Amino acid sequence: MSDTQEMIYQEEASDLDKLIDKTEKEYNDLRDDLKGKEQEVRKLLDKGRSEQQTADQLLARADAAKALAEGGGEEKGRSTFREAETILEDLRDFDKRVNDNKTAAEDALKKIPAINATIMAANQKTKQAEAALGNAAADAREAKNKAEEAEKIAGSVQKGSAKTKQDAEKAFQDTNKLDEEVGDMMDQLDAAEQELARKKAEADQDMMMAGMATDNAKEAEDNARKAKSAVKTVLSTITVLLDQLGNIDKVDLSKLNQIDESLKRAKGKMGDSELDRKLTELNDVARTQEDMINDYDRQIREIRDDITNLIDIKKTLPEGCFNTPSLERP
Repeated sequence: MSDTQEMIYQEEASDLDKLIDKTEKEYNDLRDDLKGKEQEVRKLLDKGRSEQQTADQLLARADAAKALAEGGGEEKGRSTFREAETILEDLRDFDKRVNDNKTAAEDALKKIPAINATIMAANQKTKQAEAALGNAAADAREAKNKAEEAEKIAGSVQKGSAKTKQDAEKAFQDTNKLDEEVGDMMDQLDAAEQELARKKAEADQDMMMAGMATDNAKEAEDNARKAKSAVKTVLSTITVLLDQLGNIDKVDLSKLNQIDESLKRAKGKMGDSELDRKLTELNDVARTQEDMINDYDRQIREIRDDITNLIDIKKTLPEGCFNTPSLERP
């Protein structure tokens, strides 16, 4: 192998190594970003569970206040008034926390397009690596053509050259051996191309899963908005109750029955929102994203192994068997 060809091999190896390092860094950045988003989603899930428990407790306290007011008595009326005031303050604080959670969910949604863009960029880098392997396959095909040409020359030498028969037979055997080696290389390159096609299909599937995560986040925001609406309904009902309890003589038991029905309807609306199921779905999405990150790590290792094998294959080809095109830089 000449010094010029050795320098070309070294330059191509350096270019391939830089391309893989850059792609690996982008995958690592994507993994770190997704882990951060996963932690944010888990915090929102924990807050959602806590807020649902708080709502159930407040509704139970409102039911107790209504039952106490129905029992009659001035002292009970004043106690009910104080209890209702406490419930009102708790509901106002609950409403504020629901608004805070809604803001956090909106912030998480704004970050999802950036995640999708990073995934698309990583997919583009995978295609560039695939193109680099395609160039290596073209080099091997050209090497095979050169070997076939050498075989023909060896046949001519065997028939009419002035060399001894033993030398001609040795040249023919060496040429056949070279042809077999190139055929083995072609098989390895074809297998590498099939593996890259499979990885590309997996990357496309990962992008579809990111889109599903976006849809689930939007659905979580809708559920938070419905929960907020239900809380506002309960808050309005309790405010009316406080206005009536301010003058114990004017308490209308029929109105209390209406309030009881309103509380039951509000609780039913919160049950219909299926918050537990939505929280479970978001947990599943978080686990899916974690699996995607692990799969990207595995693909990076496999691509590096493929590149290393192709470099080793090129180094085994004899001098002058193929031309090496310049590798496109990313």
